[in-house]
Amino acid sequence: MDSIKKKTCLKSVMGMARGSLLQSVLLVIFWCGISGQTCTKDIVYSKDYYTQPVSESFEIGMTEAMARMEKVLPKFGYNIIQQDEAQHKFITGWRPVEADSHYVFLFARRDYGITDGTYYQLLVDLIQQGSKVKVALSTKVKTIVGPLESSKKVEQRILKQLADDFRSPQIEITNVEMRKK
Repeated sequence: MDSIKKKTCLKSVMGMARGSLLQSVLLVIFWCGISGQTCTKDIVYSKDYYTQPVSESFEIGMTEAMARMEKVLPKFGYNIIQQDEAQHKFITGWRPVEADSHYVFLFARRDYGITDGTYYQLLVDLIQQGSKVKVALSTKVKTIVGPLESSKKVEQRILKQLADDFRSPQIEITNVEMRKK
């Protein structure tokens, strides 16, 4: 009698195990079918974010500033896709963010690691201010991550090159400043 109960109990357990295994296999197949389709469909779309401009003023004319900007941007690998002579603006083509160019402020620190798949355009505004021209550089960022901030490294590189280019060949240095002769 005990052996009959044991065999019946064993058959019952094996039947549940087979049913459980079959259910598990079907669940995995179902999950793979659903998740495989969702990976091939667009679910999340990028948003555009604008960074704060970095600017510097130079003692030059607007014509010279526009001409110099046309040369400096390609020097750094930027393709100018839009140039507005009347508004004194430049827009470059889309480029992937560099390893240290943009970041997400996360957990009270800069996180540069989650910017993969993010692209940016460089936006240049030239503003006449009396005898000077203010060059303002900012970026338009396209990402699915969230609002990114600029580390200002890209903008500073270009402004530094402009400062070198606009420096007069004849300068005078005093204890207060450097000025052109």
